[in-house]
Formats: sequence, C-alpha cells, structure tokens
Amino acid sequence: MADALAYRPCNGTEGDLFFSCWCDCCARNDGGCEILSATMLFRVTDRDYPPEWRTDEAHGPRCTAFDALDPFDQPFDPAAAIGLLL
Repeated sequence: MADALAYRPCNGTEGDLFFSCWCDCCARNDGGCEILSATMLFRVTDRDYPPEWRTDEAHGPRCTAFDALDPFDQPFDPAAAIGLLL
C-alpha cells in the first residue's frame, strides 16, 4: 500500500465536498482553523503545508486533526467499510 501523500482538492467542487465532510463537522473549525488557512496559503510541496491533510488509496482524502462536533457523525472511511465486509 502506498504511503499517505499531502492532499489538496483539485477544484472547487472537490474542495466543497471535502469541507462539508470534514471542516463543517469539526470542532476545530470555529471560524479560524489554522490548518484550513495554511492549505490556502501554501503549496502542497511547501515545507509549511499542513501535514494533517493526507490522502492514500485505502482511506482517501482526510484531515488527521479532525475532532467531530458530534461523535456519532464521522466522515465515511472506505477502509473501515471494506474491513467490515471481510
């Protein structure tokens, strides 16, 4: 399995989907998330790009600093779903 890579949405639609899945449901996003701000300021290849936004084949795009406002409202994790089927 490939290592996780830095993630940045490739267009506005993908960004909206990522934000609604992760940022809109996160306790850290109280109007001033430093991770979200840094992803807009830096390139994925920059040293200061936040390492919390990651993607890989198993889990897809995610924010590793996610802190759910509602513990029962978690983003979909494809790897967990596949694990339940095996």
